[in-house]
Amino acid sequence: VLALAICTLNGSRSNAQNQDRKVHISNESSLTNKTPELLSITGNSDKTATDQINDAQKEKKTVLLVVYKKLDEAKDKALKIANETSVIKAETIEVIEMNASESENIELVKKFRLAGAPMPIIIVIDKNGIPVGGLPLAQATADALLDIIPSPKYSEVLKALNEKKSIFVIAYKETMNGKSKAIDVCKEAVT
Repeated sequence: VLALAICTLNGSRSNAQNQDRKVHISNESSLTNKTPELLSITGNSDKTATDQINDAQKEKKTVLLVVYKKLDEAKDKALKIANETSVIKAETIEVIEMNASESENIELVKKFRLAGAPMPIIIVIDKNGIPVGGLPLAQATADALLDIIPSPKYSEVLKALNEKKSIFVIAYKETMNGKSKAIDVCKEAVT
């Protein structure tokens, strides 16, 4: 078993209160094919995509941002894949839709460099608000999206690097003799 200890400068966290959420139900049933209804757990539709992403970040949730330019079958398929993924980890994943053509989303399109991206695309945004990957519809599956989501420790590393903080990563085995000394040296270096 290999474990990681991570020391960062100013590593304090704050707890955010839960925001109101709406549950939208999209009916995927047809008369000939009885597939179950799928819950689309998305943020408040009265809010902009930026506000919804910020709310999810406060709740320490990973965001699956479904970005599209037109309402069509491809957008619906991408949303269905994102929703299937969120059902697997309902407590930690938020699905948010964003129309890249709307003027209110121009800053996010620039920030995530989506101007030339194939649409629809599903962007994975870490619980700390850091984009960690994305998949166009042709490559998107629930398993592939789950593979992009970083582990809690890797998420801490990404956050520290994104904030331009120094990090020390200590890889050790539980039986390592100098483990506690190495961790103490790191802690001393960051204070």
